Amino acid sequence: MYRLNLNKIPSGSRLLLAPSKGLASRFKKSSQELRYLATATNSESQTSRSSTQEPEGGQFTVSKSEIEHFNKLASTWWNEHGAFGLLHRMNPVRVQFIKERLLYDLSRPESGSGAGSGLDERQSDADSYDFLAGKRVLDVGCGGGIFSEVLARLGAQVLAIDAAEDSIKAARLHAQSDPLLNDLLSSPNPNLLYRHCSVESLLQPDNLNHRAQYDIVCAMEVIEHVENPAGFLTALAELTKPGGQIILSTISRTPLSKLLTITLAESNLPIVGIVPPGTHTYNKFIKPDELTEFFRGQLGWATSHERSDLEVRGCTYDPLASRWKLFPRDAFWAEWCNYFFGVKKPL
Repeated sequence: MYRLNLNKIPSGSRLLLAPSKGLASRFKKSSQELRYLATATNSESQTSRSSTQEPEGGQFTVSKSEIEHFNKLASTWWNEHGAFGLLHRMNPVRVQFIKERLLYDLSRPESGSGAGSGLDERQSDADSYDFLAGKRVLDVGCGGGIFSEVLARLGAQVLAIDAAEDSIKAARLHAQSDPLLNDLLSSPNPNLLYRHCSVESLLQPDNLNHRAQYDIVCAMEVIEHVENPAGFLTALAELTKPGGQIILSTISRTPLSKLLTITLAESNLPIVGIVPPGTHTYNKFIKPDELTEFFRGQLGWATSHERSDLEVRGCTYDPLASRWKLFPRDAFWAEWCNYFFGVKKPL
């Protein structure tokens, strides 16, 4: 019998960890759904030792073997035909999902957007090329900055963090090669800032200016690589403003996802073998229902069951068209492999 265990909290971090006894009992009954969100500092993290500098904030959610894996690939982050080519091609649907969530949230009557409230103007802003202007965005597990740069170009003030030091170096180097992005990096109040640290380090006492400060917290293709998913999600929640959004993209734990993302994608087969072997670990994949249960049951979010409060949207890669596409919201197969997850923090 598995239970959520969030006891491994870094000192000085005030995370949202204490469900009521009723909730604890509920989790015990639904342990099969939540077992993959349990703290799992497994044997490989205990035996693996990284030769690179540890990220600021220690190793609470960080897997050292994952850091080693991505540090080895750091020089290939900006090769659009290399190991991270699929992530480059995923950016359009990432932007689409975020934009649709913001637009839908503005259209809700509960948002106070009635006649004369400027709804049309705000919806137009949300649909513009710089629809993230004025928003603070945290990109957790940013890697080489593939999505961070897009967020900055869309007008956001971006803090991008990663536990892999070589990935952060690659991200800075690439941004510095672009005049616009270099200006964003070097301005007195930078709109694009890269930092080698773990997410929990932003919750340390000397970093209180980060707590509940971000309009959008992104973790794209990250949660399937962390050691403590429940603690990781709780840290993301602490960093999100009331009314702000957490946006995740990840992989469900199904036979289909194992076939597509590991057996085929990490093989040496032509066309389909496009991901370096060892990139994914099947038992780290998390089902949408497990994320939903965590936010609703553990954190008490999204109790209204409104789409703007919580949304799951499947996506798939079309190798013939070389692009990703979002599934229709009512597609029953949409959550069998890759999916987006958006949840709004209560006011």
